[in-house]
Amino acid sequence: EILPKLPDKKLPQTRKSTAKGIIHLPYDLDIPVDKRKFYLLDSQLPREWEKIVREMSPSCAVGFISLLLGMSFDTATTEVNIKTTPAAAAFLSGSVQGDADKKDGGTENIGRGRKSTRIGKGTAVPLRRRLCFLPPGQPGGKFIDISEAEFVAQLSRWKWVPCVMPSPSFAKENDDDSSSPQILLRPEECLLSPDPSRPDMPVVQLPRLLLKRLVSSHVAKALVWGTRAPAPPVERLQELVGEVSKMASVASNDNTVAIELASIWTTIARAHLRDDGIGAKDKAKLRDICNREDSHCLPVRLSPLSSTGGDSMHSVVPVGRCILLQSSSNNDNGDRDRLKSLTAESFVATGFMYDFNDVKSNPFFSSPEISRAVIELTGCCSVASVSVLTLRKTSGKLLRHVWNTEPIIHRSSPLRAAFTYAMKWYMEMPTALPNKNDGGIKLFVKRGPGFGSRALPARWVPISGGSITPVLDDDKTRSRVSLLSPDMGVQLLGVLDHFDNERDCPNARILASIDRDAIAFCNVLRLSDKRFVVKTKASGAPKVVDGAPPKLQLVFALLKAMEAERVEAEGSSLPSASSTRDFLDPTHEPPILVKHESLSREFQAPVMNSAVRLYAVWGRAPTQISTKRCILASGDADDYSVELEQLVLNHVGIRLSPVLASSREYRAALRLLSHLESNTSFDKFVRRDFNDSDVVARWKRLLERSKAIEALRTAEKGRDADALRNALMVAEEACEDDEDGGDSILKTARELLPKLEEVARV
Repeated sequence: EILPKLPDKKLPQTRKSTAKGIIHLPYDLDIPVDKRKFYLLDSQLPREWEKIVREMSPSCAVGFISLLLGMSFDTATTEVNIKTTPAAAAFLSGSVQGDADKKDGGTENIGRGRKSTRIGKGTAVPLRRRLCFLPPGQPGGKFIDISEAEFVAQLSRWKWVPCVMPSPSFAKENDDDSSSPQILLRPEECLLSPDPSRPDMPVVQLPRLLLKRLVSSHVAKALVWGTRAPAPPVERLQELVGEVSKMASVASNDNTVAIELASIWTTIARAHLRDDGIGAKDKAKLRDICNREDSHCLPVRLSPLSSTGGDSMHSVVPVGRCILLQSSSNNDNGDRDRLKSLTAESFVATGFMYDFNDVKSNPFFSSPEISRAVIELTGCCSVASVSVLTLRKTSGKLLRHVWNTEPIIHRSSPLRAAFTYAMKWYMEMPTALPNKNDGGIKLFVKRGPGFGSRALPARWVPISGGSITPVLDDDKTRSRVSLLSPDMGVQLLGVLDHFDNERDCPNARILASIDRDAIAFCNVLRLSDKRFVVKTKASGAPKVVDGAPPKLQLVFALLKAMEAERVEAEGSSLPSASSTRDFLDPTHEPPILVKHESLSREFQAPVMNSAVRLYAVWGRAPTQISTKRCILASGDADDYSVELEQLVLNHVGIRLSPVLASSREYRAALRLLSHLESNTSFDKFVRRDFNDSDVVARWKRLLERSKAIEALRTAEKGRDADALRNALMVAEEACEDDEDGGDSILKTARELLPKLEEVARV
């Protein structure tokens, strides 16, 4: 080991004469120098430090480096003299050490002919291993440089340098370096400063002044930096995934953990792309990590639906919840493949799955090579490659997730369609469905029935055995919905309720077909079921409330305008309910209000033992009064006003939340229903609450139009030419805003007037 490094590859000559006194080795080694022997001097850190370095964290490494740079070092190589190495002055000059200079116990025998001593404070630590001996012709000893000291070799082998791994794109979005994960590496595995030509190399991260001291230090110059990329951190990946999987839930997100995992995957991907690639053992470990269903190992960007934070929020999920969607679905491979594609797309839309072909989900997207490598290493596959079994398992996880978290689902929510697709695949393995002991299957029900504070809340309920029975609203007549009450113990479904011609719902027919199968599978009660019994009884002569239809028409229009403004203010892309209906259209016929002395309409639900009496319902009046659908009521306005409010809200298509139900505007509009039988009080509240409303202005013009047309019809029946002429002039002015200018309404009068004038002349 020594000879190849000596001049002429052989040991030099030693002194032949005996020294006048005893010369000892330097650095307080209590060892007399034998003129016939050679001694190899080396420096190293004690063994205890190896354990400390192996177990220390990146933050502790800062303290270790501070201690390291506080030491002084002897860097002499070819020329070792008293000036370069003061600790060896006595040895080099041949000074004899007296008894008073000896330090008892300073030298320790460490076996195999080796002895050691601790270098004193303030003594420069040699960074070179040296051969020392007594040469001929000079009073003292001599050094020959052999190699780097063991101290330098230790620092080369140990991982003690805190570094920042090459960051993925989303980690760079945060300008704060503290968000980037640190690891400890060997000097050869990192750079002291970034090198644009070597983007895969980690860079040392230390406080600015400490880094400056390290760069200029003798110890840094004695080490070799950045000669090879670090080994793929597969073990750290295993460790971190194990920690995350123990505490992770599908809704969890941790930016710090996600960024560290992304950095680890970036490093592994770069190693995979190198010529030497990743070893077989590491590949096997990666497969084991990624193939476990509960292994939260892949960082993703959170979608707005699942994120509670800003755009920089990220999460960690199993590989099974990541997929590669195509830019356009290929529907030519059969209904089964199309259903797989639609399912995956809906799961991605909810934020439960993540599309690694989309920058919104894939944190590696801006680095295509890294992204492809991560996809290859993790086994993230396309929709076409996903097995039916995997899709069933993923569907089961989605269902269990929503049953555990119980999110509120709106009609436009992506989760509504995703729930349907998940039920489709999950129904194919019914043995995996949860039993009653696990909470059973739960379905989401919408808010209601009831009004205001009495309305039942939207929630998830079990399909059986609970206090609420979920019911599918499939009543085409729409006559039973308004009869539901909170006392009945039933609520309408907010899922599994798609219908074939549903607007603004892609693939409505497919979803409706699946829902029908799911409703039958879960044995869910339907509102059209014959077990819902409707009985109507009326006594006393019916009486039409004069002037009620136009008043109802105004209330309809006011409520619809308020709902349209609310939806627009919320930025919804969907129109409000009944938005296609213009209640102030001249062709719209508002319902009449018919009162009976005694009216009871009983609606009995299957889960109730007794019927519930109502005071305002949709129905039909006797044929001599009207053949059209109307509102039947009994009692005074105080008796039927609450039920009438619910009928009107359902008719307009509004479901009031508790906040809206107590708002001044909505309450003011609904309060008008209590004054349908009094023109004075009705007009009073219209002037007080809606005097400046455009809706009221249109309504008043509509009233004038109706009066003009009624006067025209009276003049037609009277067959008086002068009266008809005057009425026609007023009616033409009132109908000038009609699409046809009033031609369809005024045609008869216009044809009759010339005939009456001719008769008058004769």
